[in-house]
Amino acid sequence: MPYSAVLLLLGPLAPTSRSTELELESRNGFHSLIVACSGRRFELVLSQDDYVTERCRVPGCELSPVSAHSIPYCALRHLAARSKD
Repeated sequence: MPYSAVLLLLGPLAPTSRSTELELESRNGFHSLIVACSGRRFELVLSQDDYVTERCRVPGCELSPVSAHSIPYCALRHLAARSKD
């Protein structure tokens, strides 16, 4: 895994804790990984040093969230299924 991809995760995961562990959710050969941490999911493209993007918080979903900061679910599938709260 490119070091710069791991470093890009430091910003979004900084509030979690000093001993954060990443869990490998899935792997697409040598192209990309989906990792999860504290309910958040990220795609890391292994062929590009600076490509890390957040994914919908529902495990297995490949879509991006509406807003990683305020609406962490995808609009097409999982946002409507969430409670209004």
